[in-house]
Amino acid sequence: MDKDVDKYTSEDNGGRAGKHEKRPEGSEETQEFEIDIDIDNESKFHNRIRNKDKNNTLLKKCKNVKSRTLASNGTVLSSSSAPSSAPRDNISVKLGFWRIIRSFSFKDILRNPLILLMLLSPAVGELLSGSSPPLEFFNPLTFILLLGLYGTGVVLIREICVKWDKGWASIILLGIAYALIEEGLAVKSFFDPNWVDLGILGVYGRWAGVNWVWTICLTIFHTAYSISVPIILFGLIYPGLKGKRLLSDAGLKMFFTVFFLDNLLIYLLLTDYRPNLLAHTFNLVLVIGIVLIALRIPRVYPWSNTPLVGPRWFFVSGALFGFLFFIFMYFTPKIISYPLVPILLEIILGLVLLRFVAVNLGFYGNHEHKLALASGILSPLILFSFIQEIDGVRGMSLVGIAFIVFLLIIKKRIWSVEI
Repeated sequence: MDKDVDKYTSEDNGGRAGKHEKRPEGSEETQEFEIDIDIDNESKFHNRIRNKDKNNTLLKKCKNVKSRTLASNGTVLSSSSAPSSAPRDNISVKLGFWRIIRSFSFKDILRNPLILLMLLSPAVGELLSGSSPPLEFFNPLTFILLLGLYGTGVVLIREICVKWDKGWASIILLGIAYALIEEGLAVKSFFDPNWVDLGILGVYGRWAGVNWVWTICLTIFHTAYSISVPIILFGLIYPGLKGKRLLSDAGLKMFFTVFFLDNLLIYLLLTDYRPNLLAHTFNLVLVIGIVLIALRIPRVYPWSNTPLVGPRWFFVSGALFGFLFFIFMYFTPKIISYPLVPILLEIILGLVLLRFVAVNLGFYGNHEHKLALASGILSPLILFSFIQEIDGVRGMSLVGIAFIVFLLIIKKRIWSVEI
């Protein structure tokens, strides 16, 4: 009967023979089979096994399978044992909007790659940063608005870059455009001198109706924390989805519609402040120009095939970027009276990090390095979450602990991968 399993797994997987572990005859009921099955052939495989084995003995044995995660170049990345309901990274996932709506199961939602990516962006950009503490973040109305803003935004950027075969240069440019849309058009904090989070930056660096220091800092923040880090973490969790779309064209249009309506709703309801027409026009033209450049710029590949330095250097560089970013943003204005200084420091800091990553990351074997970079960038926010708890913001320490555990889980997953 074991020979029959080998026969059908070989036929139904394009000649790739399935493997099974030889056990003593006395432990026949606990035998495990390691099968690499394409999703399109899975039902066909089960039907043929069921017709061959009337007692369903083999089918019950095959329910405990080991799914193999395949890299985009076809090499095996991992062979960890997982139940058949676990996410299959080697399958191109295309999910329409209504299919997402029908995913009412909480476990299914957490296992859905698209939902995970949508949750990562607001979780980093709003929850971990403390902009929306837990009691505010998990308010149903706030959560839906943030999901429609951050979640659809990061998905649209990833899907556009995959659809048009673009790389990280385009992701960063689209991240800048996203920041201009959220903070400039919807929230209007780039122009509102009384925005709640501004503090001294409502006066320091304000010129021609624009909060320039705040504008530059928030543009860099959203590009790094709201867009780039979530996409990096998503790629590490689902390496098999690299270069594969999550949305159909209809789903892409639906997400764009939701993103537009969410921004319009925030614009109308969040504050009564209305910038002048010239500010709005300039911001909108800038967004369109950046998007067009992002769609036309060719894919930029790393300068080397493999990483030139170890993961710890990426963690250090990410941590230095994170801590210096907030120092330049909040402390420099208190000691330097020239607003141009923190603006230039922030821009130089971002460019230095980009150059370091482009030169040293490499194209292959860089999963640990990407995780180290993302962890370093997140490290100041994780530290600040505990400080905020001490200052009386309830629940922030739990958020910090949750992110530490989340990063450790990803690290364990990477270590289990065979590269």
